[in-house]
Amino acid sequence: MKIVSFIIIYVLFTNVVFSQIKVNTVHNSYNLEFEGLCTSEITKDSCNPSLVVRQGYENYSYAPDGSIIYLQNWTGPGRAFKFGKSVDGVLCGIIEDINYAALPYPTGSIISYSFGSVPDFFDNYGRHYHFAQVTVKNYISVFVLDNYATNKLYRELPIQLPLGFAVSEVLKIRNKLYIMDGRQPRNIYVYDENYTLVDIITPSYPIEKMTVRVIDCDSIEVYGFGLYPLPYAEDSTYFDPTYELDLEAKTDSLIIFKIDLEAKHFDSLCVRILDEKTNSLLSVTSPTEHLASETECDLLIDLDRDNSGRYYPYDFAPDEHLCFGDTAPVTDRDVYVHATFPIDTIYITLRDIRDGNSEYLTMSSVPAGLTFIQSTPTSYMLYGNGSTEDSTYSQALKNLVYHNTSSPKTYGVRTIEIQGVNAYKRSLLVNSYVTIGITITTDSLLCENENVMVNGKTYHPGDTISEWRLADEGCDTLLQMPLIAVDTSLITFTGDTFICDKSYPELSYSGSAPEYYWTYDGETRFQKSIQIKKTGKIKLRIVNDEGCSSIKAIDIRNSPEVTVNLPDTVWVAYDEWEYFPIVSDGDVITSITTSEEGIKLEGPDALAIKAKAPFIAWLNLVGQQGCTTSDTITVMLTEGKEITGIPNIISLSSSGNNAWEPVLSPHLQIENCQVYDRWGNVVYHWSGEGMVSWNGRSISTKVTPGVYVYTISTVSLAGGKRKNYIGEILVVE
Repeated sequence: MKIVSFIIIYVLFTNVVFSQIKVNTVHNSYNLEFEGLCTSEITKDSCNPSLVVRQGYENYSYAPDGSIIYLQNWTGPGRAFKFGKSVDGVLCGIIEDINYAALPYPTGSIISYSFGSVPDFFDNYGRHYHFAQVTVKNYISVFVLDNYATNKLYRELPIQLPLGFAVSEVLKIRNKLYIMDGRQPRNIYVYDENYTLVDIITPSYPIEKMTVRVIDCDSIEVYGFGLYPLPYAEDSTYFDPTYELDLEAKTDSLIIFKIDLEAKHFDSLCVRILDEKTNSLLSVTSPTEHLASETECDLLIDLDRDNSGRYYPYDFAPDEHLCFGDTAPVTDRDVYVHATFPIDTIYITLRDIRDGNSEYLTMSSVPAGLTFIQSTPTSYMLYGNGSTEDSTYSQALKNLVYHNTSSPKTYGVRTIEIQGVNAYKRSLLVNSYVTIGITITTDSLLCENENVMVNGKTYHPGDTISEWRLADEGCDTLLQMPLIAVDTSLITFTGDTFICDKSYPELSYSGSAPEYYWTYDGETRFQKSIQIKKTGKIKLRIVNDEGCSSIKAIDIRNSPEVTVNLPDTVWVAYDEWEYFPIVSDGDVITSITTSEEGIKLEGPDALAIKAKAPFIAWLNLVGQQGCTTSDTITVMLTEGKEITGIPNIISLSSSGNNAWEPVLSPHLQIENCQVYDRWGNVVYHWSGEGMVSWNGRSISTKVTPGVYVYTISTVSLAGGKRKNYIGEILVVE
């Protein structure tokens, strides 16, 4: 795929509507107005679910900058997650992969405890939370990724949740963390800023999800959502023929609560009817939810409370680019100022100016009780009388205006820095960004294994091609073309490249099956893998819908036949390794498989065999090209050297020599043994398994000291030969 030319389009941003709660899945999104949760019409967002699923994402949420972030469980080293960002700022559109992040444990040691979907909570610093069990621990761990867009590794928090805990919801409100269990009755665990458990709250109804509406730093409202009238829907199932699975019972009713977590009060507001049935709520999220966790409310200046300028948390940029006009607002109309103690001064600095004295700030109207002055060509101050209300400062900042009277104007971004000060602290430094000029952007898809040359410079996927158009009047224009990488899956082998006795190599590719098609022998094949049944040099190619391809050249050859010559029967000594040659008429033997433990491959041309009893082994032998053959071999035992160590005296009163135990060669098995007195009476008899042992008793009575005769019958483990042993035993006191 090659870039031919610039296609000029203007970049349009979709503003996020902050007066709405969204009940989310990747497939469906319902909007409920905060002001009319029980009366307003429920609207359903248009969505192309197949596009999102095709891109591999499961759920989405709002990030602190107001953008839509998609999440996906990802199987990689350890347990990991994939983050993607909506390219066009709308739900279910094109998603750009932005980061992968893993838990700090190796593969196989993590058990996920997400409930229903990937946990989708971000706090105001862009931190993402996840819950999982480490197999060596007896509790559920809590992990946090400090920046979802850049960090690669989660860190573990000192929180220990009970085993079986399945996280359903997470909220961070001011200095407390609320974690809700997905199991009934959905208990809410409350942790302080040191991650110490301070409370457990049990809802009056088993709600599934919660969200937060932030009006200002002193007014935070919490709402809960549950399924009604099926709060215990998992107790009833139905069969879905589409998925051929038994699924939970579904309902189209949503019950809404207003919640006071401090007072542990759950006030049922209403029941809403959705336009389709559901059995779970994957996510209920408000775009202002993360505001509840901000820590600067004792001295906060927010230039853009509803984030319409898309520079949350506190910054602002006007939508229009200053070009043919001469002025631009510095703050949004909902600018917000909050201070626990009265503000002394707000310092304002104009930076990055390029048109000299033609650039400056004014305040169109200064509210009573405030003074606005210019202290240097780029520095300004706004101050009151020590008791000025926060709302008065907010009103003054609404009247702050940037001017540029130069013609033409020099392209670039001007930054207006704003910081409040009182007797106790300084606020965070917030910025207003005024863009001078026009940026015209169009993107172009480029296969990830390709590059393109423009004006003698090579560009790769992820680069941006930029070109200036300098203005004679008005302002300069910047043309930008980001090169978006299109994934190209790689062809992989699941077999070898040799044809073995009608066993053909199979080739597949990484990626989902519908996205790619094979080109092979002049045919197009829409399938995940193919088998190659011809010999020779073959070039295989797969292509996706965007035209990006992967090519693999392979050489398919017939493997030499694997034939071996093994003896039908081999004889080995009892429990000793012995070696026998393998005569192969074709391929070199590289491995064998058998159910017997006493046979192994000793190099490419020998078998090592050890046995304690005769057996017949079935062997599968593998050649160096991966082809196999089979054979059987019978293993027999040779007669071993007899070892006789039968004692001939025991003592009835001794503590050390009070039992008679015959010792024979290990290849002999004792079948039975008898001991007779001098008159031919049997005083002891043994047969069966275990150790032969006589303690000088007949039944339970000690025998009379004297000479006794024993007989032992044995059978050879090697060849089954039987033999009898006779001897005397002297019994003394």
